[in-house]
Amino acid sequence: MQKQESVMKNQLTNGGNSMSDPITVIKPENAVTKIPFNERYTLTLNEASQYFHIGYTRLRLLAECNIGVFAIRCGNRYLIVRPKFEEYLISTQMI
Repeated sequence: MQKQESVMKNQLTNGGNSMSDPITVIKPENAVTKIPFNERYTLTLNEASQYFHIGYTRLRLLAECNIGVFAIRCGNRYLIVRPKFEEYLISTQMI
């Protein structure tokens, strides 16, 4: 708090134009941070298609046939549980 007050005083006295004044960046509360695919627990079909290099149509067919194994239905969309799908890919020989 003390630092902010001194920064504000400097900006008022110097007109806020000094190059040495620190710049305060305020992020909005609803800012979305991007989480990498390999750290997410679930992936949409588009994300899973990019991550696993498997076509969207093939993934959709696999998800429809394997609900509860590695796929979850959330409303009208399918989500792929990444760790379970990785195990599924290791255990299967052909998709």
